[in-house]
Amino acid sequence: MNVVTSTPTLSINALVRLNQDIKASVLSIDANVNLLNNRIIQDMTVLLNVTVIMLITIIMFLLFGVFQLVNHLLPNIITSLKIISSADVLHETLPVINPYYSEAKKIKEDITRYHHERWDGLGYPYGLRGFEIPLVARIVAVADVFDALSSKRSYKPAFSFEESLQIIKNASESQLDPFIVEVFFEESPQLRSIYNSFN
Repeated sequence: MNVVTSTPTLSINALVRLNQDIKASVLSIDANVNLLNNRIIQDMTVLLNVTVIMLITIIMFLLFGVFQLVNHLLPNIITSLKIISSADVLHETLPVINPYYSEAKKIKEDITRYHHERWDGLGYPYGLRGFEIPLVARIVAVADVFDALSSKRSYKPAFSFEESLQIIKNASESQLDPFIVEVFFEESPQLRSIYNSFN
């Protein structure tokens, strides 16, 4: 009987010890898991801090670069704006300061736009005829034709003074204003003097 009663006691003691060992192992595992979790949290915190510091550094470099760019370009931008605004002011005030400014501007525009128009209306770009063509453009047309005729060009030799005058005379009432051509011929002695000084 002693043998029978001692066996269950040993078994219960072994079970109690085993239970205690299991509890100790579970506690040890829990402690290790907690320790591992804490280490992971610490590592993640460090990584997050490093990432934030890197982002702040990159942002600072970008802001510094933008600041340098603006600092470099700003004087040029300001100068350009001053030039533009002064040009606008000048454009608005010139007619007041100089009453001939608007008239001179119109003369330039008339010459540029209309000196290729023809007296007979076959010119360009608008096909104007006769007195529809501004006077200044009709004057410049005669001078332009004379210059083209009396100058050497890549596609032709220069015509003589007399040949140029004859061609202009022939173009009177078709290409050129006959009244301007008449004045041109009246001034031909003075024109010949100028022509000879260049040739």
